[in-house]
Amino acid sequence: MKSGELEFTCFCENVSTHSTSHLCFAYTLFSCTQLPWEDVKAEMVGEKGLEPSVADKIGEYVKLKGGMELVESLKADDALSKNKSAKTALEDMKLLLRYIELFGIKDKVGS
Repeated sequence: MKSGELEFTCFCENVSTHSTSHLCFAYTLFSCTQLPWEDVKAEMVGEKGLEPSVADKIGEYVKLKGGMELVESLKADDALSKNKSAKTALEDMKLLLRYIELFGIKDKVGS
């Protein structure tokens, strides 16, 4: 997970990106691609001290997969549409997806 994606998630879920656990939290979110969600959530709550409700909300977003349709639906999300950083991140994702299509590498990028 790239720093911008982490900040996108953190801003949406009111998780500080300026804490000493920032890097550890980024690693935990990266683990989402490697481990079952329940293991990642347990680490976020047990080791990182995140509230279970915040971890659950992050989990809702982390589990999503898709392309342009997903970006468009996320842009309509109430929580995300009120957040400037989230809106910027979604526009960046939209641009990235356009480039992926223009360069003909959509089949090389997982969704």
